[in-house]
Amino acid sequence: MKAITPIICAVTTALAPLASAQNPVYTIPQGYTKVSLATPTAGETALTAISATLLQDIEFAGNGSLGAFTDGADGAIGSQVISFSAVNWTTTPTQQWAISADPAAVPPRRAVPFVVYLVDNNGAEEAFSIVSNTADSITIRTTEDLSTRFSSTASALSAKIRKANTFS
Repeated sequence: MKAITPIICAVTTALAPLASAQNPVYTIPQGYTKVSLATPTAGETALTAISATLLQDIEFAGNGSLGAFTDGADGAIGSQVISFSAVNWTTTPTQQWAISADPAAVPPRRAVPFVVYLVDNNGAEEAFSIVSNTADSITIRTTEDLSTRFSSTASALSAKIRKANTFS
């Protein structure tokens, strides 16, 4: 029995790491998010930095339609409207998806801006800052006409609105 005990201990010691080894966990890569930042126009406050979130809850998801691109004056960043059906977003006293430019606004301005993630023709998402909204549309900042990269078919543009993290 004394001769077997060291062998059992040696085998148990050798097998212990195998018994407690964890299987590796693999996740789907999240990639990166591109956010288009715009220079503030006259009367707007400067945005110091913005980081689009990858894991924030979705505040809204639906399909919309791209409107016409409006080029910014004097080299400023342009904008584009995305319209949605069957929505009724808040517009007064403050807009539901946009930060109020008035710090004295009542109710108080939103502390966290929102971004919209659009799915391009290749299935990749890109985030854009929301600058304003109406009851059934949002206006985003962009440097180009998005109809070249995103679906311009009516109600076929996949969009997700999420809160954005900011740094000051």
